[in-house]
Amino acid sequence: MLKNDYQRILKEELTNRCNKNRSYSLRAFARDLDIEPAQLSRVLSGKQNISVLSAESISQKIFNNNKQKKYFISLVEYSLAKKPERIKEAINKVKKYSMKNSATSLELEAMLIISEWYHIPIMDLCTLPHFKATMHKISEYLGLKIIETKLAIERLEKLGLIERKGEYYKKTNSKLATPTDIPSLGIRKFHKSMIEKAVTSIEEQNIDRRYITSKTMTLSRKNLSKYKEQIQTFLENISELNQENDENHDSLYQLNIQLFDLKKGNLT
Repeated sequence: MLKNDYQRILKEELTNRCNKNRSYSLRAFARDLDIEPAQLSRVLSGKQNISVLSAESISQKIFNNNKQKKYFISLVEYSLAKKPERIKEAINKVKKYSMKNSATSLELEAMLIISEWYHIPIMDLCTLPHFKATMHKISEYLGLKIIETKLAIERLEKLGLIERKGEYYKKTNSKLATPTDIPSLGIRKFHKSMIEKAVTSIEEQNIDRRYITSKTMTLSRKNLSKYKEQIQTFLENISELNQENDENHDSLYQLNIQLFDLKKGNLT
């Protein structure tokens, strides 16, 4: 089997458009691809394939690069192939048009989980003792669209980070493993999103639901490592405190700590 599939590419494209435009939806994506929403839903869930003709039309709408277009079409051809010679031919085309040094499917899924802020909160929501972690409840709690939640849950399940237990989702004991050369951009995006959410909470949450404070100070840059050590010790102490009586947990909080140079544009 191939590591990549055209459904994953469509899901990534939909996720990116939803992140750029909060009003974007599965129906809007179907409109832009010129297919029926119900059909697109079946395609994304793997219940139905698209034709090669549809693949050619869709590739024109989502790719600028000719090689990417051919890669997408060849993945569709592979999914439709039945006879051994057709399967072999499709695989050779996929290999021909695949981007060299591209990340594997699982690496790309891990990258998305790191970079899009809501994946880690979804995992932690699934540990709250009295929270009924259904797709709709998760979506409602985090203010996500259903399609965002659905795609996120699929990624987390694919990597074995959550699993379905009856009606509800539960966090597993698996850890997220990523290649060391990929996550940096995703981590920056994650932290940026969480800091932006902290800013929003100033306007949207009552003082009894948040605690935001700061201290501006001068310091010696050579001692910065000592400050980092103190912050890390603080986080470890908070983590230990948080594990006490965790069966009584009833809310999901995000703790951000920012220590940075106020000199504008200082990247060195």
